[in-house]
Amino acid sequence: MQKIKLHMLEKYNYFENIFLQDWSLDDEGSHEKETAWFELPDGFEIAAGKDGIKRVYDLRNGESIPCELLTDRGVPRLVSCSGCTTLRRTVEDTEAAELRKIREKAGLNRSEFSDATSIPLRTLEDWESGKRKPPFYVIRLLEFFVDHLNA
Repeated sequence: MQKIKLHMLEKYNYFENIFLQDWSLDDEGSHEKETAWFELPDGFEIAAGKDGIKRVYDLRNGESIPCELLTDRGVPRLVSCSGCTTLRRTVEDTEAAELRKIREKAGLNRSEFSDATSIPLRTLEDWESGKRKPPFYVIRLLEFFVDHLNA
């Protein structure tokens, strides 16, 4: 399973007078609102086309079929003639390393971080050692917590 970085781009639709948000492989051409990592399922690859633009290709039928990256209610989906595949959100690094970075950014040891976040110390130790994997949303909530800890 490969990880890919997608950019949430915000574009203004002048005809409907609203902002539209789309996930993209490239961050050019619009205002980037967010960057996130997603798991690219087996049977897919990223490659540059003849025009030099990066695209996702579906290899599940034995040939390289370009996929369209669509955004449905904020969720990126790969659509090809083989069907529709929803991408699962993940983190850039391993979850254990990501949690350790977040805790160190807060300047707290495990015990202090456990007390500050109300996460049991044993759970935090298991997550940081890689024995167990925290849900994705917990990592994002802890990032938010640490970013606003001193605000």
